[in-house]
Amino acid sequence: VNWPRKIQGNQVRADMVSSVDITATILDWAGVKIPSYMTGKSFIRSDFKRDYAFGSRDLWDEIMEKSRSVSTPQFSYIRNDMHWIPWDAHQTYLEFYRPAVHVMRKLKLEGKLDEDAQTFLSPGKPKEELYDRTNDPHELNNLADTPEYQSVLREMRKLASKEEKAMRPVSDIFQPVYPGSIDVYDFVKYLYPEEYQEMLNGKEIGFQKFLKIYKEHLEKINDQNKIEN
Repeated sequence: VNWPRKIQGNQVRADMVSSVDITATILDWAGVKIPSYMTGKSFIRSDFKRDYAFGSRDLWDEIMEKSRSVSTPQFSYIRNDMHWIPWDAHQTYLEFYRPAVHVMRKLKLEGKLDEDAQTFLSPGKPKEELYDRTNDPHELNNLADTPEYQSVLREMRKLASKEEKAMRPVSDIFQPVYPGSIDVYDFVKYLYPEEYQEMLNGKEIGFQKFLKIYKEHLEKINDQNKIEN
């Protein structure tokens, strides 16, 4: 963060910061009073202090998920309630915009992907994850089943449950919107096999490009139907 008028650059602050704090900080910079309903705090304030950060993942485009996390300066805890959903869930958006995922899948089939990287392509996730971020900054060694960390695990569970209750949504009504990107993906897969293969080989072929072609394709079909009717 650099703010020439108030904050000198090239400084590092090691405080625990949550993404919700970014919005609060921007409002504070702009001279706007932070609303009481916001959970974020301005991290440029001298009295800023956050003991831990809470996170969640639920509906992720067309992928149903339910994960909760708590991070402290030393530990990171994740509870995967839908642990059968893999990290690589073949989300359509990532199929188009993450060429590295296709490369990783190919390397795994060829036996060239290292053990740590293969974790991302596992068929599911652990029910719980616990990492010592001080000694394991890349969070590769899951300590959830390690006996000497059970007291830490219990404490992190409590924090996650506490924050989940506090962050309960105002409505339990679930009205998902159908993601049209799935149709674009199938359109490319079956009508543009050469480009689809390029995508599988790790090339970003351009979602917006094929979205336009797909819409034009639908318009032609609709026009044809009108003529026939």
